[in-house]
Amino acid sequence: MQSVYVVVDCGEAYPTAYANFELAMADVRAKYAKVLQWYLEEMGYATFEEALAAGETFRDATDIGLYQKDTKESPDGVTEFYIEKDIHIKILRLPIKNDETR
Repeated sequence: MQSVYVVVDCGEAYPTAYANFELAMADVRAKYAKVLQWYLEEMGYATFEEALAAGETFRDATDIGLYQKDTKESPDGVTEFYIEKDIHIKILRLPIKNDETR
């Protein structure tokens, strides 16, 4: 079955549907690049890898996913992230209904 990916950011859907998870993830990273970089700089690091190497821990596992380049889609089709200050993002995999899927 074909799927489409939708990004929901603090309850608001992006105005674009994506053909795959990687495209959706790229738009999320692009939108929050400055916030993520600021967060690292506040901790005193230039990169996420540098922070990990120094033994930093992050709020929860979803923080790590936004920084890593090879973030995997959740098997259940709902990949969630928390950035900061109540910024919650979900990337949803939704089935495309057509004449063959009833």
